[in-house]
Amino acid sequence: MIELVVQFILGNNSTVTDLIGDRIYPLTLPQGPTLPAVTFFGAGQRQRDSAMGEDAPFVYERLQVSCWSTNYFEAGQVREACRRAMRRYMGDTETSFIFALGGDGFVFEIDGEVAEANRVTTVTVEDIYVEGAADLFEDDTGLYQRVIDFLVIYRED
Repeated sequence: MIELVVQFILGNNSTVTDLIGDRIYPLTLPQGPTLPAVTFFGAGQRQRDSAMGEDAPFVYERLQVSCWSTNYFEAGQVREACRRAMRRYMGDTETSFIFALGGDGFVFEIDGEVAEANRVTTVTVEDIYVEGAADLFEDDTGLYQRVIDFLVIYRED
């Protein structure tokens, strides 16, 4: 679910979209991609126990964002734009993300598409921290991959 939030944050940041348009993909690049582009995936999730022995309300999820280009410096420029868009991003009740999930139940609308759902989940981002970065080059494709890792702290209600 947090992947949709990340796609929303990056896809609605004008600095990021000026560089890559809507080329933000989960997991892998499509075949023959237009570059530069970004891929992302969740790299691990945990929920810490609270002092009261109940599940704590916060989820901690590592997220990797990879910025791809045939030019090392261009990939770095995209990574910096993603870092600035994501770093220390915080939501509140006005900027929570609401997701309606699967099955029978009630009708909702997303981007003009009507669908049915039986569960609504609200995700509120508490904070996003930069965890690290790495630079890679793929010999077989000739692509530079400039990676940045984030720790996303959020609540699901």
